[in-house]
Amino acid sequence: MGIAREWLVRRIDYRAHVQEMLAAIGELPEERRHRVEERVAAVGAKLLPGDEVWEWRYDGGAFSSAGGAAILRDGQIVEDWREWVS
Repeated sequence: MGIAREWLVRRIDYRAHVQEMLAAIGELPEERRHRVEERVAAVGAKLLPGDEVWEWRYDGGAFSSAGGAAILRDGQIVEDWREWVS
């Protein structure tokens, strides 16, 4: 996707970040919870010592906002993904 560095909001613990989002959504079926856990594990597997995970948000006005997470390595965004859009 390629996000701008100025969209970075805060450094996060990815597992806690996902749990915050899920709390806002409510209860998920078992199958969906399993897929969420797989995603959390996949992100964790990509991290190298010293990497940081950051939440990002883009607010382009009505009907064009998005947010997600990014991996920073040595101060550079090496991977990012969108988790929501409105």
